[in-house]
Amino acid sequence: MIVVRLIARSQFDIIRSMKKIILGMLPATALVCGVLAYMLQASASGVNLVQDPSFEQQSPRGLDPHDRPWGAEEEGSPAGAEIMQGSAADGKQFARMQYVSGTGSECLGCNQSFLFQRIDVTPNTDYIFSYWIRGTTYVSSAIQIPFLDDCHNYPPPPSDPTRANLCPDDDGDEEIDLGPTPPNYGKEYVARYDSDTPTSNTNWSLISHTFNSGPHSVLYVRYFNVYYGSDHTDIDNVSVAAVGASSPVPSPPASGLRTE
Repeated sequence: MIVVRLIARSQFDIIRSMKKIILGMLPATALVCGVLAYMLQASASGVNLVQDPSFEQQSPRGLDPHDRPWGAEEEGSPAGAEIMQGSAADGKQFARMQYVSGTGSECLGCNQSFLFQRIDVTPNTDYIFSYWIRGTTYVSSAIQIPFLDDCHNYPPPPSDPTRANLCPDDDGDEEIDLGPTPPNYGKEYVARYDSDTPTSNTNWSLISHTFNSGPHSVLYVRYFNVYYGSDHTDIDNVSVAAVGASSPVPSPPASGLRTE
């Protein structure tokens, strides 16, 4: 584990400061102008494929499978995945995955938590998947291959020949609940990380992975765990950016501490 002390100013704060320096210099040096041009280009070219990466655009609430851009299950009170306000890594909100006694008909009483979002990617491209985490226990993160067909089109799987149809759930997240390959629909991934573990229940730490999109143009960011009691995992500032992009990882929290 490496702990790095960062200057608690954003890239844009630095740019603004450099503008003031340049405007106050007679004449401005070519070196400073060059650095400023580079930083302005860098701040504009990084592309995060995740929508609402810091959960700031939605009202605090329990998420369900029909919600977009972030969907989640299981439903309950509180829900298995919930947008909350507080000391976020970025902004004022974050997502919490926690214990729930599920009320959804597909998994009544389940205490599992899923959090997911569909992303559009470029096939055969290397990406960096990063996010900030804190909490009491690990979470399983993944880049999942979704099911993009209609499961009613296929015969019953050998494991359950009595099933009238192949859609095991119709609650709004079939793409994430079904694997892409019939007839058994086992979930498949381009990358899976089963034990992303926070270093603290109060301080945010950075998780970062690399993956290749393979032949796929649509994938899912997916988090999962089974929770007990007061255990929980907080997620914030999620990023999926192509390797080589100028801003492939999220910015650090306001405390200026970054942990990997």
